[in-house]
Amino acid sequence: MAGEYWQRFWQRRLGRRSFLRAAAFGAGAAALSGTLACREQAPQATPPPAAGEEGPPKRGGRSQAWSTVTFDQLDPHISVAASTAYFPRVYNTLVSQSQQKPDFFYYDLAETLEQPDAVTYIFRIRPGIRVAPNNLGVPERELDAQDAYANWERIKNEPRALASRFSKQFLASHAAQDARTYVMKTSDPYAWTIYNVGLAVSTIAPRELLANPDRLRTAGAGGGPFSFGRFVEGEGLSLERNPTYYRKGKDDRPLPYVDGIDVRIIPDRAARLAAFQTRQIHYYTAANFREAQQLMDPNNYYLIKEPIFSFMAVTMNAERAPFSDPRVRRAVARSINHEQFINVVHLGDAKVNGIVHWALGDFALPESELKSRYLVYNPQEARQLLSAAGYPQGLRIKMMYPANTGASGGGDVSQYVPILIENLRSGGIEVEQEPLDFGTWLDRYRRRDYDSSLSLNQVYETAEVPLDWHTSWGPAGDGVSWNIFRDPEIDAAVRRVKQITQSVQELVRAIHDVQRLIYSKDPSFIPLPSSSSNTLWWNFVKNNPGRLGLGVTALFLADWWLDL
Repeated sequence: MAGEYWQRFWQRRLGRRSFLRAAAFGAGAAALSGTLACREQAPQATPPPAAGEEGPPKRGGRSQAWSTVTFDQLDPHISVAASTAYFPRVYNTLVSQSQQKPDFFYYDLAETLEQPDAVTYIFRIRPGIRVAPNNLGVPERELDAQDAYANWERIKNEPRALASRFSKQFLASHAAQDARTYVMKTSDPYAWTIYNVGLAVSTIAPRELLANPDRLRTAGAGGGPFSFGRFVEGEGLSLERNPTYYRKGKDDRPLPYVDGIDVRIIPDRAARLAAFQTRQIHYYTAANFREAQQLMDPNNYYLIKEPIFSFMAVTMNAERAPFSDPRVRRAVARSINHEQFINVVHLGDAKVNGIVHWALGDFALPESELKSRYLVYNPQEARQLLSAAGYPQGLRIKMMYPANTGASGGGDVSQYVPILIENLRSGGIEVEQEPLDFGTWLDRYRRRDYDSSLSLNQVYETAEVPLDWHTSWGPAGDGVSWNIFRDPEIDAAVRRVKQITQSVQELVRAIHDVQRLIYSKDPSFIPLPSSSSNTLWWNFVKNNPGRLGLGVTALFLADWWLDL
């Protein structure tokens, strides 16, 4: 079991009560002006069934899933798009700790974790985890500590690896002491070590695949419950059951129960809904609570409702004019009417986001402070700022965005665009729109080839990456990609936050303070409001790990089945 040092700390951190306390339940219909017209009651999640109520597990069938965006690639350390949700299905993590329920640890490749001090992590590797049958030339052998070492060595040295921000800054050393012992040492105490170890983008692939990483772009097999099968970028992905997966279900039969998972790219909402209603896909995330309420039929579906740990954002390239001028960045900020997004896109069922989003509970700044100080809609002030910056007649900017896709904070990107364009125009900023297909947008965003962007985001279950967006190393830790904001004072403050491990109260205070510091510098990355997800599932999907409230950790669980 996990050592007491970190377990005591993280079990004292903010639990699910804080997330739910922060949720914006109860919503309203709105006119385009952003004023509430009436109040409606948002639907509540369907209570999970009692033990034994779903009957005995059944084997067989294929799960039918979807994505609104493409996969990017299948490399578990580099991809940033839809494929990240399936790395936990194919590869193993050492251990994953749920950030929504911090007392839940999923031990996978590591069967135990010892932490003798604040900087040492000793993982005892579980015997019996074998590489799935494959046609990639990878032996169907047991995974061992050398695999963990090879993967983290790659993450540390691969500039594009998403977990490299941790390994580059804090991983002082790591070693496979023997086949069953893998040891990490950080340079300093680090608040989110276990979280980074358990990320989908730090899963452990067989080391033979790392010798030729080009293979990882389009195929993969590991010790997880599935292997990648057919893959056509922009179209679909299939995963096939691993017959040698090491875990068993509650009936003592080998997992997984299903034969495979088929994932289709369906960017159009109407097409997704039609596919769901005809059982071509097994779940559907409604555009908002009202659609979920209209569709809900307890004879056929159950509803999972959770805070969304992501958001849309306005990103400005601070190393290009005019956004290198803090007055222009502030003018953009003062032109955004956050309440209008809440009321029009989310029908009132959302909350404003600061630098750290509301779903992270007390780590976010108080809503009253955000609304009164930092998220103030004042187009007159915006025009004055532009005039002072040398644009007395206003400003014209280019803004790219991914077209025809769902929004990462709820709703669809197409709902955000007209509101944002109207908002910016009110502050004297005209927008030359650059709608792009997702792949082109992602490539340009990754390379920082943009002036400004209305941007999707990944799921952020801690405050670490939201803060990293405002540093010189950026969210990828490479100092090159996505968004870079060069300010030594912010860099130093964010580094200090990452080293706080003794007190959750101290960590909360420090995260609040660094957010205020970032706002004082007129940030180039402005999160927009986000909602709660309302996902309808067909009743035949049983023992759904999504009902456990574990967040991303639930993706590693494979004991669900289809009662078709």
